[in-house]
Amino acid sequence: MSNTVNDKMIAAIGKINVDLVFGGLKRLPDTGEELYSESFDVLLGGGAPASLYAAASLGASVRYVGYLGKSFFAPFIKKELADKGIPFENVYTGKGSGINVTCVMPVGGERSFVTYSDESVADEDRVYEALKGASVVIAEYGKYLSVYRRLKSEGAVVAGDFGFDENMNINSYAETLKLLDYYFPNEKEACLMTGKSNAREALDELAKYVPHPVVTLASEGAMFIENGEKVTLPPPKGDCIDATGAGDAFMGGFLYALAEGKKLSEC
Repeated sequence: MSNTVNDKMIAAIGKINVDLVFGGLKRLPDTGEELYSESFDVLLGGGAPASLYAAASLGASVRYVGYLGKSFFAPFIKKELADKGIPFENVYTGKGSGINVTCVMPVGGERSFVTYSDESVADEDRVYEALKGASVVIAEYGKYLSVYRRLKSEGAVVAGDFGFDENMNINSYAETLKLLDYYFPNEKEACLMTGKSNAREALDELAKYVPHPVVTLASEGAMFIENGEKVTLPPPKGDCIDATGAGDAFMGGFLYALAEGKKLSEC
């Protein structure tokens, strides 16, 4: 693979999630109780693959780097990625499955989860070889910092959305945040991480670490800083059918526009 950066390529590294979705529950079961759902489905979960799928559906070239060992779900995962047109490079060097498996139980518009997470390990040189050449790289939190530094020195843009962690704080995330060009927390994550009470204050704090933090605000749209001014853009008009994976889709669409050379507000 050439060291030349492909201006249209978006690459991501992250864990694969398999969601076991039990639909149509009226409530969650109590201890010792068994309930029957009205539907059941097995889906490829969110995160890096979902963002890449959103970008690819808009026309971006994508590459997914992930962890896939031996498990019952391995053939399903390979087929799902192929069907979605997401080229996959497996860098897993462990002995387990390398994936997350989540039981998803939607009730009353909310969702409850139980997840098993297996180890995800890879050699840094192998990760670099898999990611190099992309113009935009979606980073995985807490890993491969030297790889991201090297990719940035070669001209790549590094972005991230690390999800929610009840213990997240700016000090523990600082080293990774300083390697990002773009960071995409939702309002709850941004406030928790920074210790601020609202998105505007959180955005100011995040901007001390990341050149372009973008805080998503659910039905209110997204807030960012452009030309030194805070800007809030509403979402497109229309009814929200399902907000599942909204953050992943947002990041995928944003990075597609970024790779196309759009300015921040257009992204």
